[in-house]
Amino acid sequence: MHLMLAHAYVKLLCIGPSMYDTNQEMYSWLMSVWVGSEAPVAYTAAGAEACLLPDWLRLHMVRSARQPLLEAGMRALPAPKLALFIQTFGMPVQAMSALLSALDACPAGALSRLGVERGYMSQLLGVQRARGATGGHAFAATLRLTPLTYPPDDKLFVKEELPMEPEDDWGSCVVPVPLQPDQVSPLLSTVFLAANSFHGDIDSAFSELIALVTADVKAGGGAMSGAAVVWLRGLAGTAAGAAALVRRTAHAAPLLRALLPHRTPAVMQVADTLLMQCKLLAGPVVDVLRSMMQSGAAVKRELDIHVPPHANKMQLIAALEAASPSTLEALGNRIISSQDTRVIVDVITHILEKSQDGHYECK
Repeated sequence: MHLMLAHAYVKLLCIGPSMYDTNQEMYSWLMSVWVGSEAPVAYTAAGAEACLLPDWLRLHMVRSARQPLLEAGMRALPAPKLALFIQTFGMPVQAMSALLSALDACPAGALSRLGVERGYMSQLLGVQRARGATGGHAFAATLRLTPLTYPPDDKLFVKEELPMEPEDDWGSCVVPVPLQPDQVSPLLSTVFLAANSFHGDIDSAFSELIALVTADVKAGGGAMSGAAVVWLRGLAGTAAGAAALVRRTAHAAPLLRALLPHRTPAVMQVADTLLMQCKLLAGPVVDVLRSMMQSGAAVKRELDIHVPPHANKMQLIAALEAASPSTLEALGNRIISSQDTRVIVDVITHILEKSQDGHYECK
C-alpha cells in the first residue's frame, strides 16, 4: 500500500465516523488498525523504515480531540514540537490540556532550551486557561513565566474620563438657518435681477424655496408661496418682467411649475400679465405660463356651472357629474348650502348606486 493512502485513512479518522456507520463499528475497527497497539509500520522501497505519521498529520490527529488519535499523535513528540503545537490556532480545549500536560512531563533541560518568548508564552497560557485548559504549571515554572495580572472586577467597566478636545472652528458643524418669508424677495431679486441683495448660498436657498412653495401649494397656500406670488406680481408690472424670467429659465421654470397647481386669482393675474409680455417668445417658461392660464380657465368654467335655486334631482345629478375632482368639493358645498336636504339625499343615493354599478369607472 502506498504511504499517501495510509495518510488518507488516518486523515479520514480525524474527521470522524460516517453518518451511515450508526454503531461506529467500522470506525472503531479502522481506528484500532491504524492507531491501535498493533498499528502498521511504514517502509520505503529500499526497505528502510518510513515516517507513517508526519508532523502535519500528527497536528490533525491532536486537533481531532479523540482520545486514541490524540494519544497516537502526541506519542514520542519532543518538547519543541509540543511547544509549536500549543501555538497553533483552532486547538480544542481537551487537546490543549493534553499538550500542556505533556510539556509538564518533559525534562527541564529540554524545556529550558526551547527559546520561546516569555511574554508571549505567558499571555498564551493565560488565554488557554481562560478557555478552560488545564496543565502547564511545571512548564511555566521551568521557563519562569510571569503570571498575568488582571485588574480588579470592580474596575473592569469603569469609564475612563477623556480630556476635553479644543474647539475646532473648521470642524464644527454649521446648522443651516431655514429660509424665512421675508428672504424670498431678496432671493428672487438676486436670482433674476442680479440685485445682490441676498447673502447666502443662492443655489441651496433657491432649492429650499422650491420645496417650501411646493409644500405650501399642496396645503392650500402659505407664507412662502404668498411671498413668491407677491414678488412675481411686482415683476410682472415692469416692462422687462418676462424677459428676466426667460433669461433664467433654469430657475424660472421650476418656480412657476411649483405654483402651477395654485389656481388663485393672483396667480392667474400674474400668469396673464407675463404671458402678454411673451407673445413673441417661446420656451419652458412660456409653456408653464400657458398651462397656468389653461388650468385657470378650466377651473373658472367648472366653477361657473349653473345650479338653479330650487333644482330638481336630475339637475343636481347633471351638475355634479359635469364637475371635475378639483371643483367637486366647492360645487358640493354650494349645493348643500342652497338646496333642499331631501333632494340632496336622493341625489347622493342615486350617484352611489351608479358608482356601484361602475358607471363612473368607464368615464
